[in-house]
Amino acid sequence: MLHVSMFQQTVEDFYDIGEELGSGQFAIVKRCWEKSTGLEFAAKFIKKRQSRSSRRGVRREEIEREVNILHLSE
Repeated sequence: MLHVSMFQQTVEDFYDIGEELGSGQFAIVKRCWEKSTGLEFAAKFIKKRQSRSSRRGVRREEIEREVNILHLSE
């Protein structure tokens, strides 16, 4: 019999998450360090919902816009 172990890895498995650097309508930016190298990064965490009272999640177009903004800043 073959046993398959399924597990999900999280960002915390690879990075130490630090303080919040900023936030906006759809995301929060936090300082983080890669565990394997110690390199420092800023990580953008996109919110699943705008607020607890909102039933509307973030639309795909809004996420793509956030990613495009990050690409422009490179």
